[in-house]
Amino acid sequence: MMLTDLARHYGNGPLSLTDIATHLGLSVAYLEQIVPALRTNGFIESQRGAKGGYVLAAPPSQINMGGVIRALEGRKNGRGPLSIMPCANLDGSVDPCNHEEVCTAPVLWLRVRDAITQALDSTTLADLAPQSRRVLPLMQGSPLNELDGASGGLKPLGAPTILNNN
Repeated sequence: MMLTDLARHYGNGPLSLTDIATHLGLSVAYLEQIVPALRTNGFIESQRGAKGGYVLAAPPSQINMGGVIRALEGRKNGRGPLSIMPCANLDGSVDPCNHEEVCTAPVLWLRVRDAITQALDSTTLADLAPQSRRVLPLMQGSPLNELDGASGGLKPLGAPTILNNN
């Protein structure tokens, strides 16, 4: 959320952690915990001075959310594995598990891993932080809607819902 706030203000100068915390309803202490990972991995830069604060280190369209998530998970340079389950790490590796002989779930977890990886790596910060209005397609089966009883799957509801950023 910190990065989306910086993206909405991209090109308008730095934002202080206090400003970001106020915009997002978060504590400054929480933001102070994530800043080092974002700075170290080159997603944000700090600017000193009376009007100092933080800015994005690159345009929002060039910041890949997969890299951000990896950085926040402590992966060096925003790269490396994310693990959803020991049997299906997001880097493609598989850690041994005590249930290998009887468990058939790795097929599911590998599919989930691949879907998460694709979604993260194909989404930029610009996709998450439009300047004025946000269009979010709600899916039937999402927490906001009931599951489709026949298929149990997700089905588009049709026209996207337009939410106001204000």
